[in-house]
Amino acid sequence: MTRQYKIGQRVFSSELIIPLLQQYQLLPQFLRECLIEQALEDIDLSAEEEQQAVQEFCLQNQLEDPQAQQRWRDHYGMTPNQLKALALRTFRLQRFKQQTWGAKVESLFLKEKEKFDQVVYSLVRTDSSEIAQELFFRLQEQEQGFSEVAATYSKGPEAQTGGLIGPVEVTKLHPKLAQVLLSSEPGKIRPPLRIDQWIVLVKLERLLPATLDDGLRERLVEQQFQDWLRLQMEQTQLEVIDPSQAAVV
Repeated sequence: MTRQYKIGQRVFSSELIIPLLQQYQLLPQFLRECLIEQALEDIDLSAEEEQQAVQEFCLQNQLEDPQAQQRWRDHYGMTPNQLKALALRTFRLQRFKQQTWGAKVESLFLKEKEKFDQVVYSLVRTDSSEIAQELFFRLQEQEQGFSEVAATYSKGPEAQTGGLIGPVEVTKLHPKLAQVLLSSEPGKIRPPLRIDQWIVLVKLERLLPATLDDGLRERLVEQQFQDWLRLQMEQTQLEVIDPSQAAVV
């Protein structure tokens, strides 16, 4: 017997779920969750770990009291057992990530270390090459300090900080700006440089080499997981199976 669902005034059968996911562009998310569920099949938890998983999930989502849990379940249409299953799944997913990529973090860090280096720099931006050149000469002759020039002439938010920006990861900068900063000596003001619609003056204040702390470890593991999941999604196709040949799930 086909199960039916009612949302508001609309009634639809379970057979329409996949077509509706396609129509609402939600099928990729559904596929993603199915692939994750499949990957977690062999991740088992002890009774103590299950209790820990539920406690951590409730703490992270501010669900310590029964009323908060009830509101959560009402919002997502979940039963108590489904809420517990979600908590266990979250815990198992973290374990899967660590078991699969945790031991590779050090080598990944050494391979991609420069991507996570940070810089602190000062910048002045203007839309006039003539003004940029004049300001560069003033700075070279020490007629004005960089922070004063930035506060007076810079046309970006850095004017509020005297031109000072950072720390910021090098890979999050415009490639041209990153290249200039990585080839600069601290304290040296570089000649005017065009970046998109701006003419900028830039000075490297400090280069901060990346260190493999807990936060970066987590990012590297998450990066590997997302790359793996993206590949799985690319390689997985939705197939329509004849009901008479379908296996029971």
